[in-house]
Amino acid sequence: MAKKDRKRQDEVVTIRINPLDCISVLDVLEKQGIPLVNLSFSQAVKIVLASALETLRGLNYIPIPDGFTYLQRMAPFEEYRHRVAMLNITDQSNRPDYQVKPLFEDFDTKRRRSRYEELMIKQQAAPESFTDDADIDELAKLVREFG
Repeated sequence: MAKKDRKRQDEVVTIRINPLDCISVLDVLEKQGIPLVNLSFSQAVKIVLASALETLRGLNYIPIPDGFTYLQRMAPFEEYRHRVAMLNITDQSNRPDYQVKPLFEDFDTKRRRSRYEELMIKQQAAPESFTDDADIDELAKLVREFG
C-alpha cells in the first residue's frame, strides 16, 4: 500500500488554550528537557498532552486503550462533527469563569474536603446542636468551594 493511500486514525483538533495553560505547556517541555527550537506551539501542546496521558496510564488512572475500540469510542463525536451544537460547548469552555478540575487533589484540598464532609454530617445529624459560629462560618466557606 502506498504511503499516500493509508488512512490515518489521528484526529485533527482546533482548541483555544488559556494563558495559564500555555505557560504550563512550556513548563512541562522545560522539565522534560525538550528544546523549543523549530517547534510550533501546536506541536508543543501535542507533546505535553501525550506526556500527560502517558503519565495517567502509568498511574493506572486511565486504561491503556484497545485500538480495536477506536471507532466505537469515537462514535459519539461523529454525530456532532458538523453541527452547530458544538458551538455551545465551545462557548462554555472559553468563558473566563470556566474551570477544569484537577485529576488529583493536593493534601490541603483533601483536608478541606474531608472537613467539609465532616461538618455536613455533623449539621445533618443534629441540626439543632450545630450552633458554633466558627463551624457555621467554616462550613459556609467550604460549601462555596465544594458544594
